[in-house]
Amino acid sequence: MNELDSLVNHHEEFRAMRDQIGLLLDDDCMDTVADEVMELISQISTRLMLHLTMEDRHIYPRLLESENQHAREMAQTFKNEVGHLFGEFQKYRLDWNNSLLVLDDPQGFCEDTKSIFAILDRRMNLEDELLYPEIMALNMN
Repeated sequence: MNELDSLVNHHEEFRAMRDQIGLLLDDDCMDTVADEVMELISQISTRLMLHLTMEDRHIYPRLLESENQHAREMAQTFKNEVGHLFGEFQKYRLDWNNSLLVLDDPQGFCEDTKSIFAILDRRMNLEDELLYPEIMALNMN
């Protein structure tokens, strides 16, 4: 499996875990599922760090060295935006780093989780629709 296939698989895994968490997000019954939700978020966090590292080490350098100006500009834009994504996710993880915090404010947790998932979804959609097709068009996968 090449890097691009791995990155696409990560997106599928993220979406599956997001959907699983979405089924559990209910501030009225968070006391019964908080540990399960936190475990899934931990799994997303681990995979996200791997995903970002792969992009940073393998995808962006090749695109930034491309002779294709559009590819270079796109890579720089995506690379610049990843810092924002990483910062937002790290803040979320720090704000909600254990089940007790979740149980103390289940509504806030649910709102913040939906918000961070919207940010991740936006990024994945942009990668799926713009970045990855560019990589395939340049035959860099």
